[in-house]
Amino acid sequence: MRRFISRKKILIPKYKLFLLKAFLTLIIFIILSFLLTKNIDLIKNYLTKNSFGTSNISNKNIYQNIFGTIPNSEETIYNYNNIEDLISNPKIYIYNTFQSTTYKKSNKKDYNISPIITECSLILSEYLKKEGINSLVELSSISNIKKEKNYSSNYQAMRDLIKERQLENPSLIYFFDLQISTDTYNETTYESSNKAYAKIKFKVGKNSTTYKSNLEFAKTLNSKLIALNKNLSRDISLEEDNLNEDLSNNILVIEIGGKENTIIEVNNTLKILAKIIKETLNENLKEIGESK
Repeated sequence: MRRFISRKKILIPKYKLFLLKAFLTLIIFIILSFLLTKNIDLIKNYLTKNSFGTSNISNKNIYQNIFGTIPNSEETIYNYNNIEDLISNPKIYIYNTFQSTTYKKSNKKDYNISPIITECSLILSEYLKKEGINSLVELSSISNIKKEKNYSSNYQAMRDLIKERQLENPSLIYFFDLQISTDTYNETTYESSNKAYAKIKFKVGKNSTTYKSNLEFAKTLNSKLIALNKNLSRDISLEEDNLNEDLSNNILVIEIGGKENTIIEVNNTLKILAKIIKETLNENLKEIGESK
């Protein structure tokens, strides 16, 4: 005799079916989004950061824009076969005597930018690259050099690095020590059309054998900055100390904003600074060419 086994029907509430369908739809959407943005995700893995971060530097993909992968008409991704292409025959050396100083953290977390001063150097280098100028950014640890050589000041440690880079890169013409001011936000910020900029101050050491030439260099840059927007300049500050400016006729300490500025405000200013540097460098190179 055939046995009949009764099977109970499992009833699933409609709202659970709806949630299941929604979940599956979401999974499919995520997979499709991943496939469509695969190239962007690959780029993210090669974001260039400073020596204090955790990001890796690839010799094939150097991301040359501060704002990560956020769509922007001004963004450019530069692809190089070799990282040396970035620093071949650099004309400008960018460094930070005080590498641990930081700007104020921005609330815009999407920007994925460290507010440390070395990031400021990397951003300026990126904008200079857009202007067709190769630069060299110093990321060696000043604190480690101080400990190794028992130096009492950051300037001593930085001096050694400047000399080394001069020997390694005879193409260097300009030397910029980017620093952060300790002054208040109102003193270091200019606002226009709902956009804020970090103001610039040029610092020249009076106790230097190259004082006069560096002062003229500062005056040239400052006058060009004022011509573009006088509100961005905090003028030139004459310091009693030697700020390693005796190592070149074109070496300056430049304060970009202050500790209360955000990296976004700093970025707005660095775009302008890069254009000024390009104009000044082109004039300098023209004079050198004519004198040969």
